[in-house]
Amino acid sequence: MVTQLDTKMFLTIDDVAALMDVSKPTVQSWLADHSLRAFRKDRTVRVSRKALETFISEHPW
Repeated sequence: MVTQLDTKMFLTIDDVAALMDVSKPTVQSWLADHSLRAFRKDRTVRVSRKALETFISEHPW
């Protein structure tokens, strides 16, 4: 079953936390130390699907 979250190109911090099954502060720490790349759109932070895939490939656990 494909959900809307699976097809979004740009993800919010909450989306990334849900996909990675981690807390929102964990995602924020990844953003703060620049291990996960993001950009600002208006007042929100967005992570591209490609940036998340790169992060996952560089940080296997």
